[in-house]
Amino acid sequence: MPYFRKKVAYRLAGIALLLTLGGCGLRSRPEEQVRLRFEQYMAAWERQDVNTVWSLMSPRLKQGNDNNINAFKQSIVSAGFHPAAHKVRSVTVKKGEAIVVADMVFADSTGRSVGSETERCQFVNPDGEWLFDDCQPFEAR
Repeated sequence: MPYFRKKVAYRLAGIALLLTLGGCGLRSRPEEQVRLRFEQYMAAWERQDVNTVWSLMSPRLKQGNDNNINAFKQSIVSAGFHPAAHKVRSVTVKKGEAIVVADMVFADSTGRSVGSETERCQFVNPDGEWLFDDCQPFEAR
């Protein structure tokens, strides 16, 4: 378990560094903004920080959970698994929408791996901020 915590700590430090370097042109590229937001979203899942996950979700997704974080928490408990690790394959941005294709590993509440899958995750930018909107199994087209 210490290795896992160290890995998350390094990832969070990297995200903080990327946020600091934003003035160096990094924030000007939408693909980098989306990748950074995806990394923040996944880091929150990996540390099981449901409040941060909720804050990074789109209004449409929150509405699907009755705009209630407690309903969202209950849906996580009833699902019995959550994203635990990932590797980004690609990021595509078109207008106010973005797609992240990533290989994801899922774990149960004890942290034990329960499977993996390539996912196609959608982000939207309703008010100038990239928010997670949906994730579905990736089907090569």
